[in-house]
Amino acid sequence: MQLSLDAAQTAKESGLDQAESHSQRFVDVMREHAMCISNVVGMVSTDDLRPLAQKLGQHPHSPNSWGSVFRGPEWEHIGWKKSEWPGNHRRHIQVWRYREGTGA
Repeated sequence: MQLSLDAAQTAKESGLDQAESHSQRFVDVMREHAMCISNVVGMVSTDDLRPLAQKLGQHPHSPNSWGSVFRGPEWEHIGWKKSEWPGNHRRHIQVWRYREGTGA
């Protein structure tokens, strides 16, 4: 059985809620660093955060927690890039911009 678009979106949000709740400290720390990087450079992706997470000893409960970092109206999806993180095998990842004052 195929989900409707609304049901699929609801399932996605539910999964992100669960991933975030199981890795709340990780998400909070990475989100703070993502905001700083975006404010300085103008954009940020998970590739920018992964080395920092390793350095800080931050590990998500699930790989899906990375997607939770960029949740909320203050994050604007601005494009795609090929990941340079070896485990991502050059797949396309999203690039984000933090828009201060829009909900954070």
